Amino acid sequence: MKNWKFLFVALFGMGLLFSACNKADDVLDDDDLAFAIATAEDKEVVEPEELPLDARNHIEENYFETYIEIVHRVRDMGFEVILGDEEVLYFHRNGRPLNLVRRHMLGRGPCGRGEMVRPEDLPDVIKDYVAQNYADAEIKRAKQKPGGNYIVLITTVDGRLLLIFDADGNFLEEATHFHHCRPLGHHIDPAELPDVITTFIEENYVDAEIKIAFKKINGWYVVGITTADGRKILVFDADGNLLFERP
Repeated sequence: MKNWKFLFVALFGMGLLFSACNKADDVLDDDDLAFAIATAEDKEVVEPEELPLDARNHIEENYFETYIEIVHRVRDMGFEVILGDEEVLYFHRNGRPLNLVRRHMLGRGPCGRGEMVRPEDLPDVIKDYVAQNYADAEIKRAKQKPGGNYIVLITTVDGRLLLIFDADGNFLEEATHFHHCRPLGHHIDPAELPDVITTFIEENYVDAEIKIAFKKINGWYVVGITTADGRKILVFDADGNLLFERP
């Protein structure tokens, strides 16, 4: 009997300890929790699929012009997500985005976050351009970047496209897969990609079409391809070694 009592007390104590650890971050405000995640020494790299669904949906809806580059998890706290445009996001362990007031403490990507714009609130000149040049297209999402440019996500029979307009609504360019600003690097013609990269794609992705290529200032190559399975974003290091693939 004494053994059972001892076991019960031990298990009860462990339960209290576990509960206390799980709730330790709940006493922190969003800024302090994000800072604790950012400076944690026990970060572990995990796949984007391990993010809670709410976090993944938030990124898809608000950062449609880029992709997830790296995800760090800090157990019992939350996640740090580095996007392809170097914007850094923080999430509670349950997937809730942390609403940061002191955002400058954690840095920002060179492209700037921008503000979401409801499709119906876009300038008429942009809506008219889409209607006149993309038959049957639907405007799904839009945002205005700090410099004033608009990024508009549309879907057509051929898939998704990103349309870039200046602050006055003048059309600038069309992109597929992703769009990154010039301070982050520069677009290159797919024909300029190193042979090691094009050979890798030919050998590992049947009938893949290279749609877009971008060289980051750190030397990485970002390549958007279309396959029978849809959009894929491949990121290679400066030597042409595949670092990761994103949908």
